[in-house]
Amino acid sequence: MKLSKKTIIGATTILSTIMMLSPVLASAHSMYGRNFINNSRSNGCNRIMRRENNLFSDYDQYNRGLNMRLQNLINRQNQNNCPPTSNLVDTLSNNGNFNTLTAAINAAGLTNTLNSGTFTIFAPTDQAFDNLPAGTVDALLKDIPKLQSILTYHVVSGAVPAATAETLTSAPTVNGKSVQISMKDGDLYINDSKVLLYDIRTTNGIIHVIDSVLLP
Repeated sequence: MKLSKKTIIGATTILSTIMMLSPVLASAHSMYGRNFINNSRSNGCNRIMRRENNLFSDYDQYNRGLNMRLQNLINRQNQNNCPPTSNLVDTLSNNGNFNTLTAAINAAGLTNTLNSGTFTIFAPTDQAFDNLPAGTVDALLKDIPKLQSILTYHVVSGAVPAATAETLTSAPTVNGKSVQISMKDGDLYINDSKVLLYDIRTTNGIIHVIDSVLLP
């Protein structure tokens, strides 16, 4: 069958159009693929953080099973490079298990300081503060220099993940004095305080949860 000149011209025009659109379509497909991967990763991170928040709302430092589940979620966040969404102080404040610590940080005037650099905080839970002798916290809130000294003893300059801490025997704190670091039965200890949860990453540092208050 002989094709007409008009048919041949039409077919040529369509072919030319397809060839011109091919790079555009390939680019769009590539962009869609990247966006799909990024969105999947973001959604995965959001699901992990929602589960973590639900667990933290019922946090019990003596519940080993719960600690393991929380730590697994924290590890998955870090392995997936999930970006942290809040700074050190806001992370502690939003968590709900560090009310005494955040109140002390605010009372000591250290909020801006802790948000202005990169730090690692060894964070005692509310239960850890409750285990102090009666009246200790109230007395500290009335003695700001002493309160500042104790709080800065819980802070190390820079981001120090657990994997790095495990290789150390001590670390200088912002207080000026050093804390002792050791491993006992597979657990990380800061002085005599056991690290319950580690490597909670924030926009300006790392939080390690400990079971007792560190005293200089």
